[in-house]
Amino acid sequence: MHEAQLKVRRLLIAFAAFVVVLFGAATAPAFATDSAPDVKKGTIEVCKKVQGPDPGFDFKFVIKKDGKEVTSLYLRKNDCTKVKVDEGDYSVTEYVPKECEVTMIHIRGDGHSDVSKAAAWLAVKKGETVTVTFFDRCKRNDCK
Repeated sequence: MHEAQLKVRRLLIAFAAFVVVLFGAATAPAFATDSAPDVKKGTIEVCKKVQGPDPGFDFKFVIKKDGKEVTSLYLRKNDCTKVKVDEGDYSVTEYVPKECEVTMIHIRGDGHSDVSKAAAWLAVKKGETVTVTFFDRCKRNDCK
């Protein structure tokens, strides 16, 4: 190879290394994998909204299928989290702190809820996401 061709080759290798460092070697494959829906599973997204300032503690949620606990979650004010699940019917229950009360439950997807039980029942299909948002208001001044 000629000296000029070697310089060009070295520059291309250096540029490729720079791109890998800047963007990460696994960016493209990870992005493609993460963004593709998992058609074998569905997703339950649980969100927590609290009226007023941050109460400073986590809210506990339990997801069950056929009466058996699938997972428990802890969310703070304005948090959301997603859980991959098999297709089927699930319940999501909030363990409401004594200082607070559930004022509304909103479901985006197939399901229904009961505010008095702080619970939602969701029908999850493969490749789909059902989002349930619990809204709370606290009863004391130190938990607004």
